[in-house]
Amino acid sequence: FPKQMRRDIIIMKRVAQYLSPEYSHALNKMLEALNNSCIPQETLSEDCVCQGNIQFIRNCFASRDIPSSSHWRWNQAKSRKIVEIPGGSVTFFKLAPRKNHSSPATVPSYKLWKFCIDLKGATFYCLFCEKGLPNTPDYNISQEEFSLQHLQFLAPFMNPDIVAEFWPSYSNPMTKWV
Repeated sequence: FPKQMRRDIIIMKRVAQYLSPEYSHALNKMLEALNNSCIPQETLSEDCVCQGNIQFIRNCFASRDIPSSSHWRWNQAKSRKIVEIPGGSVTFFKLAPRKNHSSPATVPSYKLWKFCIDLKGATFYCLFCEKGLPNTPDYNISQEEFSLQHLQFLAPFMNPDIVAEFWPSYSNPMTKWV
């Protein structure tokens, strides 16, 4: 990173101490990832709702673009925080699941943070999953070793009938919310 951006990160870390603990934690996690030279992607990846995942994205995205369930959607919290720095600003807010009106199901207690980062006129975004689906290990598998079991992490986003066909013994971590 250029020297200016490192200085901006230091300034934002100092500002974070004046935010509530919840917002301070989220901002510090994003800054830590930004300091590690994360390269922004074009779009969100499916694992953006896995706990601990942090993604930097070049293009703006809406809450409806984030994976959810047919029983709930992502809802933006009313409170927005803006951290001003000499070279730009960071605006961020919390996203949490909200039940669809017609669904009798309860929702999971997930928590995402969306950041809009504007530094020196360059705007990009960050999504940090503070609480979400369990993070699956990265697999480095050859084609010969690959099996349907390696895709089981997608089950919470699939039709339950298809999941039952593919993985009969699968226990959905989201069923307690469905």
